[in-house]
Amino acid sequence: MITLTRRRHAPHLGAGLALTLRPSRTQPVYRRPEAVATAESLLAVLDADEQGPWVLSPEQLDVLTRAMDVRSARLPSTARQHPDFDAAIRAAHTHSLPPHPG
Repeated sequence: MITLTRRRHAPHLGAGLALTLRPSRTQPVYRRPEAVATAESLLAVLDADEQGPWVLSPEQLDVLTRAMDVRSARLPSTARQHPDFDAAIRAAHTHSLPPHPG
């Protein structure tokens, strides 16, 4: 669960998702149709609920962190808008990954 301490994080996250969902033949961000569908559904959720809290699946966390990476690379200033919130999402994504076999 991603719990917010401040309002209006959804536009911040939605902008990154929208950036990654723009058609791009040279560098598609999401190669699998399932990832595109997950990103689109997550964007709809964020548009509908700007405050949260959100319960995000591992797949949603994966497409969201990928969107954050693209957003940070293309628009570095946006990475400084909500660094604590971005860090919380990255931590949730890390915890959602299955453990590596030892």
